[in-house]
Amino acid sequence: APGLMAEVRNEQGLLELDRGDTQAAFQAFEQAIALDAAYEPARMNMGSVLLHAGDFAGAVAQYEAVLEQHPDDPAARVAYGAALRGQGEHRQARRQYERVLEADPENADALFNLAVLQAEFVDERTESRATFQRYLDAAPRRHPKREQAEEYLQLIPDPNAPPPPRQGGPP
Repeated sequence: APGLMAEVRNEQGLLELDRGDTQAAFQAFEQAIALDAAYEPARMNMGSVLLHAGDFAGAVAQYEAVLEQHPDDPAARVAYGAALRGQGEHRQARRQYERVLEADPENADALFNLAVLQAEFVDERTESRATFQRYLDAAPRRHPKREQAEEYLQLIPDPNAPPPPRQGGPP
């Protein structure tokens, strides 16, 4: 059965990723997709490998294939937004995150990615503070991006914070 073989190849790819062999993982995911083009986990994993390698166009293609079958898949939509952001398509990336947040205002991955978009890619660094705070309020304690969000909040000045106390010396 092609579906079962695709599942086996996908699992093989995950094992290769755990070992740190991205090329072997890529090949296994590619084989899984060749066996069953509709097998979503392999397309998501292939998209992730491509995204981390900086092949944003390749990642976009994988996520678009998933979203054709499952337009309401929040993980695929957030990953698609990240790939679009990598291509400099900031408005379309924001739309992907917002679409997820319309359905689930507490989606931690969408909140985090929207905050990063605001802080790093569009001129909304100050506004990103509120989005990072929303992320921290929504994200489970062990969410993998939590520490990064807290670091961002340390780096982005709070416009409502009182000014730091002045040190002694000439005015």
